[in-house]
Amino acid sequence: NMGQTGCVSFMFDRKGVILINAEDKDEEEVMMEALDAGADDFIVEDDAFVVHTSPSSFSEVRKYLEEKGLSFFEAQVEMVPQNVITLSGDDLTKFQKLVDALEDLDDVQNVYHNVDLPDEE
Repeated sequence: NMGQTGCVSFMFDRKGVILINAEDKDEEEVMMEALDAGADDFIVEDDAFVVHTSPSSFSEVRKYLEEKGLSFFEAQVEMVPQNVITLSGDDLTKFQKLVDALEDLDDVQNVYHNVDLPDEE
């Protein structure tokens, strides 16, 4: 038994997450557009801008940014962890095997966790 339904959901926030392709884009400009659209947060990553929205404003923000001609790596409402933990060595290997096994199950649609996984090479 993995625990009651929702027993760890308090450790996650339900957020709209829009991953924008940052290539050839001006950070300031995209940030202003995202905030104008009603985004809650704007994070700069290597090749992407990450825009967080409330679940209720997600569709509106996505549509606004699409109309501004931005392309997305992904855009969906998901569970975002409040705290991230780091695993290493054997623990990390076992955790990655667990996630892979869960993702292979037909009944599982999404796997959310709070482990900071190293970037895939």
